[in-house]
Amino acid sequence: MKTNQLVVAAAQMKFRPAIAANVEWITRTIQSAGDAGVDIILFPECAVTGYNRDFTQVGAAEIKAALEDIARSARRAHCNVLVGCPTFAGRKQYNSLVVFDRRGREIFCYAKVHLTGRDA
Repeated sequence: MKTNQLVVAAAQMKFRPAIAANVEWITRTIQSAGDAGVDIILFPECAVTGYNRDFTQVGAAEIKAALEDIARSARRAHCNVLVGCPTFAGRKQYNSLVVFDRRGREIFCYAKVHLTGRDA
C-alpha cells in the first residue's frame, strides 16, 4: 500500500443479543481490517449494544468496558475506528458515534441530535 493511499471499510454487522458478543465481533473485525491495511473502519449506529433493546437496562460501566476493548483493538490494529454506541453524561444517555484514532485514543464523540421518537 502506498503511504498516501487511504483505505476505508464499513463493517456490515448483524447485531447480537449481548453487548459482549457485539464487542467480540467488532474487535475481531478491527484486527482483520488492520491486517488488511485498512486506515478507517466504520461500524453502524448502536453497534456495541444492538439497536432493538431496552436502553434503560444498559449500564454506563458495561459501555465503558466495551469502549475500552474497542480502543485497545484500534491501537493494536493501528486503525481509526468509528463506532455507534450509547454514551453517558451523568444520568443522561446519548445515542453517539465514538471515534478512536490509530493509537486507541478517543478523539471525538458525536451525540445524535435529530432523534426519532424511540431514540428520545
